[in-house]
Amino acid sequence: MGFTNKFGIITEVMVLLFSSQFISVSDENFISIIPLDQLTSDNTYICEIKENVLSLDYYSRLIALNSIEKTIKSGSFSPIKNELVCILYHVCTQDNLTAGETTSIHIIKKSVELLGRMGEKTRYSMFAYQLEDVLISLLYKDDINIISSIIYSLGVIGHNEKGKTIKALDLIVDKWVPRARNDEFALAVITCIEKIAEINNGIEEWEANIILIKIMQSNYDKLIREKALAVMGKLRSY
Repeated sequence: MGFTNKFGIITEVMVLLFSSQFISVSDENFISIIPLDQLTSDNTYICEIKENVLSLDYYSRLIALNSIEKTIKSGSFSPIKNELVCILYHVCTQDNLTAGETTSIHIIKKSVELLGRMGEKTRYSMFAYQLEDVLISLLYKDDINIISSIIYSLGVIGHNEKGKTIKALDLIVDKWVPRARNDEFALAVITCIEKIAEINNGIEEWEANIILIKIMQSNYDKLIREKALAVMGKLRSY
C-alpha cells in the first residue's frame, strides 16, 4: 500500500502511517493524527497547549513548545504522548505563521526536534516506530533547514524499520544534493546514518553506502566529506 505525497512519489517508504486505518487518539499503543481543531481532551495542560498553538502567534506557540520540551525532558509525557504528537505535527505542517519566514522555520524545526526527543525516550516501543513514520512523512517540505532537522531527529530515534529511513534518505539526497550545497544538510544525513548504525549494530541496506559516496563526490566542505568517509568505514566494521 502507498500514497502520493507532496514529494510527488508513490511509495511505501513515505509514510505507512497515513495509509492505515487509525484507532482513537486515546489508545496508548498507536498514534492517530487528527486535525488539531478536532482534538478533544479532559487534560487541562493539553487544552492550554492546544489553545496556544491554534493562536498562530509566534510567541504563544514558542511558549507552548517550551512547555512541551520540559514535559518530555521530565519523562512524564506518556499519558498524553498521542495528544502531543497531534499538536507537534500540526505545527510542522502549518506554513502560514504570522511572524515571518525565519521565525516560522524556527518553530517548525523545534517541533520536529521534540518529535525526535519523544522517539528517543520511547525508542524500544511501537510508539517510536510510528514516530519514525511521522517524521518521514514530513520530508516533502521544501526548506532544506527543516529537512535537515527532520533527518537529525530520525537519527535521534535511530530506527530503520524495513529500511524505510535509509531509503527515504536516498530519495532526499537525490533531490537536494544537486540543488544547492548545504553543509548542515549533508552533516545531518551522515549523522543520521551513523546513529542508525550504532543503535542497530549496522545497516543492511546498500543505499547507506551509496548516500555517503554521493556526499563525498559533491562539493561539500572537506571536513564533511571526510566525515562521510569515516562513517562509511564504520559501516564496514559491523
